[in-house]
Amino acid sequence: MATRERSTAPNRSVNTADSRRFGRYDLVLVLIPAAFVVSLLAGHLLSLPAHLSVAAASLASAAVVLDGMFRNPPVSGGE
Repeated sequence: MATRERSTAPNRSVNTADSRRFGRYDLVLVLIPAAFVVSLLAGHLLSLPAHLSVAAASLASAAVVLDGMFRNPPVSGGE
């Protein structure tokens, strides 16, 4: 009689509803490069110097990062 070993690892599904949800920290990761894209496009359209556009994007990105890290920090156990 043939026997087969059972796996002792728990069955974990990767495609759960929670793994597909777009959360707050995903938004933080999207907003950082979006601030640079929007700022550089606006700077180009308004004929602003590039260093001014990058400085504005840096300030906006810093605000997003500070909000994500200190104002609304991650908590253990999920969002």
